[in-house]
Amino acid sequence: MRRELFQRVQKQSFRFFDNNKTGHLVSRMTNDLMDIGEIAHHGPEDLFIAFMTLAGAFGIMLGINWQLAVMTFIIVPLMIYL
Repeated sequence: MRRELFQRVQKQSFRFFDNNKTGHLVSRMTNDLMDIGEIAHHGPEDLFIAFMTLAGAFGIMLGINWQLAVMTFIIVPLMIYL
């Protein structure tokens, strides 16, 4: 990804570099690529933890009050969709 991004930046016109600070461009490329790497590395783990937390909370809610748990189970997917 870095190589592709660097090649794309090198193809920009001189006017592009006159209007944008080079240090800002390099910093932006470095930070954005690092953020993409973090999402790729921690994203699946965070998604699994969120799913297990939701399943555990739903299980506990079923034990406390099954009617409210079912109502919550119906509303949560709608909220996720929105």
